[in-house]
Amino acid sequence: MLKRKITEFTVDTGTERLSCSPPFGFSELPSGEATRVAATVRIEGADLAAAHLYLKLPYVGAPFALTVNGSTVATPDGGSESYVFDIKGYLSVGDNEVALALKNGGANGRLSGEWELLRTNYAVIKSLKLTQTHEAGAVTLGIGLEAVGSTDNVRAVATLVSGAGQLYYGGITRGSGSITVKDPLLWWPRGMGMQNLYKLTVNLYGDMEIEDTFECRVGLRTLDTTPEGDGSLLLVNGSSLLPMGAVYTPDRTAALETREKMLRAEIAAAASAGINTLIIPEESDPPTEELLSLCDAHGIIVIPEIDGLCREDAGRYASLSIHPSVGIFDVTVGNDEESSYIAMLKEANPDFRAYRFDAAESYPSAYSLAPETVLFAALPEGERNLFSESLEKGRERE
Repeated sequence: MLKRKITEFTVDTGTERLSCSPPFGFSELPSGEATRVAATVRIEGADLAAAHLYLKLPYVGAPFALTVNGSTVATPDGGSESYVFDIKGYLSVGDNEVALALKNGGANGRLSGEWELLRTNYAVIKSLKLTQTHEAGAVTLGIGLEAVGSTDNVRAVATLVSGAGQLYYGGITRGSGSITVKDPLLWWPRGMGMQNLYKLTVNLYGDMEIEDTFECRVGLRTLDTTPEGDGSLLLVNGSSLLPMGAVYTPDRTAALETREKMLRAEIAAAASAGINTLIIPEESDPPTEELLSLCDAHGIIVIPEIDGLCREDAGRYASLSIHPSVGIFDVTVGNDEESSYIAMLKEANPDFRAYRFDAAESYPSAYSLAPETVLFAALPEGERNLFSESLEKGRERE
């Protein structure tokens, strides 16, 4: 197994051409206009001697066409949390061009994370889905593994490590397995307890070596709303939590190289202000891995709004189940479609809870978390924070 990261790209938006590294973000483009992202990959003879050469892509937020050396490999609709394509048949020894034509069609597009080229004789991990069963002072972590390739002769082993160094193991057979943790260290939202996280590693083995590895941090917890399902209270590990939060919409106007810094600063500011819940509005981008990882660490629950859903979307949301911060969804459609959307989410992951929060507008919230530049430009010295008196008065006027 050989894993090679692709980090240098040329981006052509039609009006400008530049060299950069991921993550990429694109503002709204005129309908039909495409953004092209290309990379040069060096291929050796040993690469072509392997059974498979997979290209692994992270989230793509719009329809796209994947080409290798000018030949079309696939034309997905976008929206999946990750993609894996076997591109060996399109490659040759020497330099090869791998490119995505991202068709915005007026919608905001996003590519996040690094691209990877994986050389293997067997299979690679495409995604992981987790479920949790809490009973009798123990938690059983169910692990659903989706692999791509020759999976008949591979096996997978999962390892879970607590912050204190305790080790737990579990085998994965035919794509599913479990690990049981006795007396677990639970994950709690901010203000209710510690944000305990375990490191989960899943290794996929071939004959004699590791074919692929998936690593993430997970939190053990239960997450639900009260029987009324109106969002006035949430239930975390059986204890009531009053949602105190904001509606979060990322600033798409910021330069790409500053967005990660802004995200870290905004979530840290939200945590310092006592926020324990973020609502991701339906018109915003779906929550990113970066956002959810920060919310995991800060103890902030994330509730995405959903106004349209297909089975692929539900599968993408299922891959977010590795994050303790997400597990409740606000279905904003009318009653005719509400039950079918909730059923699709439950099918994707039985742990998910989806409701139509009729009282969601009663949450104490801001329209978004303002960046530092806005706070300094709009507020007097001494009030440059997200919840100052001047900022609150401005919201009241709106």
